[in-house]
Amino acid sequence: MDGPNSISSRDLFEWLGTASPPLVFDVRRAAAFAADSRMLASAERGARDKVVEWGWQIAAGRHAVVYCVYGHEVSQEVARELREAGIEARYLAGGITGWAELGLPLRTEKAEPPPAREDRAQ
Repeated sequence: MDGPNSISSRDLFEWLGTASPPLVFDVRRAAAFAADSRMLASAERGARDKVVEWGWQIAAGRHAVVYCVYGHEVSQEVARELREAGIEARYLAGGITGWAELGLPLRTEKAEPPPAREDRAQ
């Protein structure tokens, strides 16, 4: 069963079409990320082992959704870490697998993470 900090694929898809969509991060382990050429259409790479480096770049008040392969430990742990840092973060229930099974938008090119900024917006 998914927890209170999860979001379904359909709910995320609807939210992405609003005026205030969440930031979406692919946090799959490196091997799983490398083995699959697909990402959610709106996602950026947020390497799980570098969450401290990219997580601080999320502006105050923005919501974030993270996903892994199935929506289990990896994305749940990253979402928890982001929430502990004060970011409104949820994980995608079912991960990219559940998203793809519903035929929701994927892209095949992979985006690199944004470059680290020297200053953090407060």
